[in-house]
Amino acid sequence: MDQKTAEMWLKVIQGSEKLSWSLWMAPIMQSRQLTAEGKNDVLRILSILPELFGDSWIEKCFRCKHPIVSLRYSPQNDVPSVYYQLLTLSLQLTLLNKTPGIKQVMKNLFRNLEDINWHHALLQMETAALALQSGHSAFRLESSENGVDVDMVLALEGQNIYFEMVSMGTDQVYRWTSAYWQAITDLSLQLRIQYDVNLTGHMGDQIDNEQDLREWITNNATWRLNLQLWLHEIEQRAIDVAKTGKECRISTPFGGKLVLSVKPLPVGETFLTGSALTQNEWNRVEARIRDKARQTIRLNCVWIRMDDLGALWRLTHWAQLPLNERLTMIVPLIQEALAPYSHISGMVISNHFDWQPVSMKIEKWVWHDCGAAIRIPFGDGRFKETIVVCRGASAHRDMALLLDWYEREATWLDWALSQHGYAPFQEIFSAKG
Repeated sequence: MDQKTAEMWLKVIQGSEKLSWSLWMAPIMQSRQLTAEGKNDVLRILSILPELFGDSWIEKCFRCKHPIVSLRYSPQNDVPSVYYQLLTLSLQLTLLNKTPGIKQVMKNLFRNLEDINWHHALLQMETAALALQSGHSAFRLESSENGVDVDMVLALEGQNIYFEMVSMGTDQVYRWTSAYWQAITDLSLQLRIQYDVNLTGHMGDQIDNEQDLREWITNNATWRLNLQLWLHEIEQRAIDVAKTGKECRISTPFGGKLVLSVKPLPVGETFLTGSALTQNEWNRVEARIRDKARQTIRLNCVWIRMDDLGALWRLTHWAQLPLNERLTMIVPLIQEALAPYSHISGMVISNHFDWQPVSMKIEKWVWHDCGAAIRIPFGDGRFKETIVVCRGASAHRDMALLLDWYEREATWLDWALSQHGYAPFQEIFSAKG
């Protein structure tokens, strides 16, 4: 980033200037990764974003820490995955610009800046864009059918197929307690580096449920005042310990006991301990299925498209199993959850995206009765796993359609680029940094 751009960004951060799309895009022309032609192509493709959203939107996004200004999407992060996602988003908006209902999707994105709404819209556009790539055009977004609002409707062979999208993150208990533990862990490292003081002990237990958490937040004045104030108090005590050499014992908000000490720890001893972060993720999946099933009870042939942004694919025992074992385990669970709802044809669930380990085995379709799973790499260092499960033989036609869509998902960006006369992604993004 050149000095002028850096100074402008500093003013935005300090609040004396507002963020504009031109400033947000400025790092693209300074990229050390894109070719000269690639820079111009990227700017042309991304020009739809300021056209659709305007400068006031990107400024609001910056102030509320919206995903579009995070390192996942910001051109300041000059890496392939950023350009891949920005190009995908921009081309989806371009190719779907005449799709019935897309204006409502845009309104939702403009008005509601919550992360979960952003991911919901991405799922809608992903599904519609895959349908478009496969040659389907008789679909609409944000439709009202038989008095029921649905995310997408596809007309196929005289029958409507309905799609309901849902993103599932970590639950509130997990987010609060994990943030608390991470803050203490970071402080422990800081105290060792700055003051040569060790912070040891038990950080406390995870609060068991959301209701208990709400009560604790309401009743505990320390948290109301601010977690950061509590951490600052620990730091002040650490300074005293560094001066006097006397131990200091501290009670934590979650029932733990910590000790500040200058005493060296034995090699290999753990500095901090805490109860394992646990969630019953499958209960949460079932709850989402129930919600969508009840919401669409007056329809037929409904598919649920779920994206896991939380712990299911990352922090559970199931996540550590080979893909074929995970499929074998999850198919009967999904079918059991769908059983009470005859109007639900099946479910597509994925891990959103994750970074691809060098040793990862790329697997095309792994099969199970009424279910299939695929693991495919994208052209930016990420991979995606998608599982498709139908309720039975009556939904096999629709399942075959979805399998075709998701088998081609990694080719979507190059297909979309070709529709507008651009080179494939790897040619746009081929300069060496």
